Formats: sequence, structure tokens, C-alpha cells
Amino acid sequence: VISTEKPGNHIFRLTGPGADQDPKGLFTIDIETGDVSVSRSLDREATDSYQLEVSTTDSGGNLIEGPAIVVITVIDQNDNRPTFKETRYTGEVLEGSPTGTTIMTMTAFDADDSSTDNAVLRYNIVRQSPDRPSLNMFYIDPERGDIVTVISPMLLDRETLPTTTYELEIVAKDMAGSEVGLTGTATATITITDKNDHAPEFTHPLFEANVDEGSTGVVVNLTVDDRDDPTTGAGRAIYSIINGDPTQSFEIHTNPDNNEGMLSVVKPLDYEATAFYTLLIKVENEDPLVPDVGYGPTSTATVHVTVLDINEGPVFFPDPLMVTRMENIPVGTFVASLNATDPDTLQMQSIR
Repeated sequence: VISTEKPGNHIFRLTGPGADQDPKGLFTIDIETGDVSVSRSLDREATDSYQLEVSTTDSGGNLIEGPAIVVITVIDQNDNRPTFKETRYTGEVLEGSPTGTTIMTMTAFDADDSSTDNAVLRYNIVRQSPDRPSLNMFYIDPERGDIVTVISPMLLDRETLPTTTYELEIVAKDMAGSEVGLTGTATATITITDKNDHAPEFTHPLFEANVDEGSTGVVVNLTVDDRDDPTTGAGRAIYSIINGDPTQSFEIHTNPDNNEGMLSVVKPLDYEATAFYTLLIKVENEDPLVPDVGYGPTSTATVHVTVLDINEGPVFFPDPLMVTRMENIPVGTFVASLNATDPDTLQMQSIR
């Protein structure tokens, strides 16, 4: 600071935040020469500038000049590494997605001066695990941090990839990515999600079951193969009876634990009425198939149900039988004639 007065006729004084106010003592001034000095390290990220006042007085403290405003700007040094808000990020991409599909955006922050290269970041993928079928399945935009697919849609097949989850190590470097830049890292986990591109198929074209007449409950479990994710609508099965059950004596439901079709008798069957059933069962998914995939012959199966005969007791007719007679009739008087039939009409049995 330079005074217009002759040297020796004045005393320099420095006031304001950083001098005689908190944070006190950061700056001092030579009372004779007016040289302003800094007494300890400054942190631009805490305070990027200071506004002080300089004045001159005589030896008696009387004001000679000033006050004059002195603005001290703290110049940034690259002393802050880029940091990600989280250490782990997650994203999803649908299998078969076109090359260039954006999955997620990685964003890091740098506390240095945003108007300098100290805070200009560049992003890079330094590791992909696993590295099959290609080491470069994904790409990150160096400036925006967008992670996109590089692998072709045909190879981005959930059912043929070695895993459905890929882990990327992302590095953000300041100084616009130069060699002297500081770095920060984070992990991106990408899950390949399923679409319904495989129809369910029965493991056998024919299933067989035996059931006692008059009983109900599950009689057979139908098994299917589906390469799609069994925890999604693309893999969960829905079964239906499309032929062979005019009396609606059967029902079929999906076992949520294993995706099997549980065929049940819900109305007791009568061996003498029908001893054999041929049911046609269809299986579909909860979600619709993709346009270029359809349900084929293996998405239907036949079930043969054999009804087993049970030795049923004779049946009286009518039941109950109402008889009216006068009291005090003689012993041996005819009262009624009882009639009984055997439901097992296909068996030669006598009634006694």
C-alpha cells in the first residue's frame, strides 16, 4: 500500500475481517512501509476473498489518509480430489437394448475453483468385471459421465451372458483428465434385466395320473422349462385347461415355489360314469412375449387321468323309507320291502 504522504509522517493501519476481526491475524501490515503480509495458510474453499480497509494516521492517531478498500483474492490450488456422493451406484439395462442405450449417469464433485481446470473433471472406466464376452461392453462419456452400452443387442442376451450383473470401476480425474490431475473412484453395478423372449415349454408331451373315485386334491404336477427370469412375469407360468373337462371337475394352479402346474380334482369323480379323462393343458407367461417370439406345440401337454374304482357300499332306495302301520298288529305281519342297489355296476357283486 502506497501513501501520498512523505515517509515517516504516517502510520499504516489495517482493519476488517482477517486483520483485527475474526479470523484475526491472517493479514498484517508494516506500519512504516505499508507492505501487507499473510501470516498463515489460507483455504480458498473456506473463504475465497477478503475485503480490508487501510488508513494512515499520525503518531497521535489522527487520520491522515483513507480508509482505502483492499480486496485480497485467494488463488485456487488443486488441493481437492473429485468425490462421488456415493461409493456404489446401481443401474439396469434391458437385454437386447440397442447399442448406445444410456444406463445411468455418474457425477462427481470437486471443491476447487470451478472456473479453473482444478475442478474440470473427466470420467473413465478402468475395470469391468467380469470381462466377458467383451472387455468393453460399456462406455462412459468423459465429460457428462453417462454410461452407455457398447455391446451389440444380440450379444446383450441375459440367458447367454456369463452373469446378469456387471461391476464397473469408475475414475473421475480433475485438471481435465491430465496426468497431474487428482482422482476419485466409485463403483457402478449394472444389472441386465429380462424380457420375455422365451416361451415356456413342457418337459414332457404327456403326463399321467391315477385318482380314486370320490376323492379330491392334487393328482399330478406338470413341469416346464423357461429360460427367462423365474422371479419376473417373463418367467412365471400360468396354466389353463383348454380341452377334456366339460364338467369342470379339474382345476390347475401355479405352484409359486417351483413354477409347476398343480392339477387338482375339485369335483369327486365317478368311476362308473367316466373311468378315463384326456385333458389338454396350455402354459403361458404372465407377461406377453416379445413380438418375434410365439407359443409353439411344446407349450401344450396332454394329461391322462385314470379313475380307480372303489368298492362302494350298497345304497338303499328310497332313503329314508316311510312306513305306516296300526299299533298292536300281530307278530309276522308284513311291514315293508327294502330295496338296495350296488353303485359298482361294473363289478359282479351280490347284496345280502
